[in-house]
Amino acid sequence: MKWPRKRPKATLNVASASDVSQRLYLPQSVLRRTHEILLPYWREGVETACFWFGVDAGQLQVVTTVALPKLYQTSGNYSVEMTSLRRMAGQMRLSGLTNLAQVHTHPTDWVNHSPYDDEHSYSTRDGALSLVWAFYGARLGHDLSGIGVHERRNGKWIHLDEAQTGKRIHLVDDLADFRWEIKRGRASHDE
Repeated sequence: MKWPRKRPKATLNVASASDVSQRLYLPQSVLRRTHEILLPYWREGVETACFWFGVDAGQLQVVTTVALPKLYQTSGNYSVEMTSLRRMAGQMRLSGLTNLAQVHTHPTDWVNHSPYDDEHSYSTRDGALSLVWAFYGARLGHDLSGIGVHERRNGKWIHLDEAQTGKRIHLVDDLADFRWEIKRGRASHDE
């Protein structure tokens, strides 16, 4: 499958900022862990995927777990082995977790959904998220820059722009360290 080098001009479905109704809280540690998981596949030059599961409280969602099913991978796409997918979904359900997003890679900087991506999405429910990581997941910043974020709305995948992504996905620190200074095993600070 060949990937377009330019973004299509008239075919992008872009959501308006007022359409964002849910907020996904994504710990930085999950973003880093996802990047670590993608790196071996970048080295091999094949697409890969994983899923973010967590707690869904309607308008608020919190990612807790990165789930990895067995995949069949090529340089231009991937497919999920169905027995593994069912086992993953069942185990996550038993843990009380819901699929909040699918994450997969593309070989170039093109991060839109291809027709293949549309047809092979794990979830097609409204509000589902699909993130597309460029260059087989080789790069990671401290945010979602360069990652295509798509949300399922009215039966279509909508590519969110940077402002919409910021309203839909809220990155949170996984460590809040308020120690000012550590001296001889005791924390000291000015109060």
